[in-house]
Amino acid sequence: MPPRIVSAVRLQRSRVAVKRALASAPRTPSWLEYPDLQELVRDYSFPAPYGYDPESLARRGAERAAEVVAIVGNDSFRRSLEFGCGDGMVSAMLAKQGVEAIAVDVSPSRFDPRAVDAGVDFKISDAAEISLESGSVDCVFSYNAFEHVRDPQGVLAEMIRVTRNGGIIYLAFGPLYWSAFGEHAYRSVPIPYCHCLFRLETLNRYCRAEGYEEIDAGHVNRWSLRQYRELWDGSANLLSKARYEERSRAGHVYLIERYPSCFWNRSDFALDFLIDEISVVFRKKIISW
Repeated sequence: MPPRIVSAVRLQRSRVAVKRALASAPRTPSWLEYPDLQELVRDYSFPAPYGYDPESLARRGAERAAEVVAIVGNDSFRRSLEFGCGDGMVSAMLAKQGVEAIAVDVSPSRFDPRAVDAGVDFKISDAAEISLESGSVDCVFSYNAFEHVRDPQGVLAEMIRVTRNGGIIYLAFGPLYWSAFGEHAYRSVPIPYCHCLFRLETLNRYCRAEGYEEIDAGHVNRWSLRQYRELWDGSANLLSKARYEERSRAGHVYLIERYPSCFWNRSDFALDFLIDEISVVFRKKIISW
């Protein structure tokens, strides 16, 4: 079971604690060293397996497809585009309900054959250059992919382009880069904020020594919460927010308080370290030129 999402009161307390720690930190950039990693890692365990077996993929696909249908509504839902589809099982479940489901990913390596059998139109493509006509889909959606794209601004612009006027763009993604597990390295190094505490070469030295997969520096885009907020604000002339949620599971503030010199020059915005996930439903505005 994932950690409980924190209350607004606890988030505010954590925010104050982080701001205090950053303000008091010595103004010298700092990293912990390899012996510190070896000692600190003993305090943490690896998360439970995510579930990539066929049954888990199908169940998760069905749950997410139901969520997408609930957001869009059956009456106006004819064509969908899933960005960063991975296994493609969300689109497969939509296809089984009669939706013309298109799924895009940069690699076919994880695409489930059952999605092909269900009739999903799978495209191998960079998300910033989707080969679809403008205004041609009712809903663009994406789960746990937007934090990986190299050009979030360009990708969002392309999503807007292919969505019809009045259509939906739904993004659910995280963990964000500066949050506790934003390096997405928790199956190799389970230490929260490991990317703030240690250099990449120190982390990968540990991975090699323990036989774990090394961390790919380009696996995530390193965007902060503040950058995403600025992106949403910059798109306000084309998109309206139908639903917006920033989620925090801030349970590791003590590491920032203990090692503030490892954090102060990463960001001066406390919420960058505390908000893990973003869930947003946009509706494309109908604009008369």
